[in-house]
Amino acid sequence: MRSICKLLGAGLMILICSASFGQTTTLDAEFRPRLEYRQGFRKPLADSLVAGLVTLQRTRLNADYKSKVLNARLTLQDSRIWGNTDNKTNTSKIELFEAWFEYLIAPGLSMQTGRQALKYDDQRLFGISNWSNTGTAHDAMVLKYSSPGFQLHAGGAYNNTKDTLLNFTYGYAPKQNYKTMGYLWLSKQLFTGATISAIGVCEGFEQKTDANTVYARATYGLNLVYANDSSAWGGTITAYQQRGKDPNKAYKTAYSDLKSYFLAARVSYKASEKLTANLGFDYYSGSEASIAADQSHS
Repeated sequence: MRSICKLLGAGLMILICSASFGQTTTLDAEFRPRLEYRQGFRKPLADSLVAGLVTLQRTRLNADYKSKVLNARLTLQDSRIWGNTDNKTNTSKIELFEAWFEYLIAPGLSMQTGRQALKYDDQRLFGISNWSNTGTAHDAMVLKYSSPGFQLHAGGAYNNTKDTLLNFTYGYAPKQNYKTMGYLWLSKQLFTGATISAIGVCEGFEQKTDANTVYARATYGLNLVYANDSSAWGGTITAYQQRGKDPNKAYKTAYSDLKSYFLAARVSYKASEKLTANLGFDYYSGSEASIAADQSHS
């Protein structure tokens, strides 16, 4: 903990000092306590059980740096449940939520590296999960290209649980985190207010008994969005497919074959500056109880 504070303090001093040479440095903080009475939260509560009352708190300190050739962000986070730390012990849960830098290679072209929150389209595949008390971030490298009306991002990650000289089993119980991940995202403006985007993600999950065997899960789809300030109407159409292996359904020493899809549509109407109505639906494929043990549609 002391080392983390020293590192963060040194980083903040560098950012603050550099501001005097024409760069921009911003500091801000977030304090978010939340009280939840969990009467049927996540799943129905049996009549014989008593609902839980839980207080969560998320605290963040953010430091942003911007210059002509380099952008950077440091986010220190403490995510806790009130009472889960003994108030007589000197322990801490503070960690880095984000720590990345972005090097501007050329106009419109950059490389962003480090622990970062990935956010694309409707955030179904990559999102910051802001409702979560911890949020979601990835250790990744992302190549970005942007021009008027067009954007392209290509990213990748390769994970390990510790510093090692050998390849060994990787994963977090109860569900595996990906061992490898790569994605490509493209966004194109069709006309004023209308944008179409395509995304493809390939994740690699290790076989639980053999770290040298990696199974792939591919997710790909399209998003069509219309949102124009000159029109009261807006809408979104989304479609995704998944193929490969389902890491959440083991079959023998591997995983079940995955064939799934998702469809969504939404229409919005802005009645006034303070009132907007939305109508939409989500449709997921699913696995019926009688499905074969080596198959998954979820």
